[in-house]
Amino acid sequence: ASELQGGMPISSKTVQRLACDGTLHRVLKAGSVVVDVGRATRSVSPAQWRALKARHRTCAAPECDRPVNMTSPHHIEFWARGGRSDLPNLLPLCYHHHRLVHEGGWQVIRAGEGVKFITPPHLWGGGAKRRWGERRAA
Repeated sequence: ASELQGGMPISSKTVQRLACDGTLHRVLKAGSVVVDVGRATRSVSPAQWRALKARHRTCAAPECDRPVNMTSPHHIEFWARGGRSDLPNLLPLCYHHHRLVHEGGWQVIRAGEGVKFITPPHLWGGGAKRRWGERRAA
């Protein structure tokens, strides 16, 4: 199974049919494709982006359902503070949550095998939850 560019899931049979005349991109682990580039560049490579899309179907923020194709890569440890452009340090965040991390006081920290989002105290109680397509109140 896979998904179309807009995030719509498709079956394995549909993937096989589309593959007859299409182009396939494989996402491979270490040793096959370079997906960790350290401090060599801030930008995410096409192979890294494919790996992020394979790992996440949506924005990585809690309860956000914005499709991964509508996100941009975020460095958990900021690039400006020495963060690396390696997959364990990258998350896809939609514009709304990316802005909250950089400008709204949110923090993303490593927590065991995953990450944890920390919101500022004035948002406790769920004030920042938004669903994809939802408009801000006037």
